[in-house]
Amino acid sequence: MPTMQGQIDTVEDDFWTEHIELFTAQFPSYYTKPQKVRGRFHTSEEKYSASAHEIIPISEKQGNRTYVMMQPYVLEPKLTITVGLYAKPKHYADQEAEIGVPGVMSVMPSMT
Repeated sequence: MPTMQGQIDTVEDDFWTEHIELFTAQFPSYYTKPQKVRGRFHTSEEKYSASAHEIIPISEKQGNRTYVMMQPYVLEPKLTITVGLYAKPKHYADQEAEIGVPGVMSVMPSMT
């Protein structure tokens, strides 16, 4: 998959062929300000042939049709948090002593 370069590397899904801004709406239970609602579209050409299972009979017995799929969405920030861990925990005056010894795993004896 192609990668878009931005502040954070994101993967662009090539299934969706087009992104369009549809309208602006207020979602009271979700946002406090109006948000732009966008749609991503996938289109493809397909061959078809009429069958007895059609809801409405098709006069053309076979041909090509355009398949369209649309999914609405609202852009949201993607938050990333990086946490640094120390090999040996630091001890501060207002903390209790750390539990265990780094690199040593204790095993509980079984009661069988």
